[in-house]
Amino acid sequence: MIANYRRDYEWKRQQYQDWGIPEYWIIEHPHRAQVTVLTLVNNIYQEKNHTGQQLLKSVVFPDLTITAQTVLNT
Repeated sequence: MIANYRRDYEWKRQQYQDWGIPEYWIIEHPHRAQVTVLTLVNNIYQEKNHTGQQLLKSVVFPDLTITAQTVLNT
């Protein structure tokens, strides 16, 4: 678990940010049951956590309408 956390929240986050990847989602299930959306703003990721019926917003797919619960149940 710690290795996965470091990979997703530290290594990948830094690498993807450096590479300019506009958006990065981390799906945590079943441990935390949340979707973390990282959006690149001024070359730095802004993080927002979503749970339950909260709608996820995507800069890459602006027409996407999906809840955190739907993603977690898929």
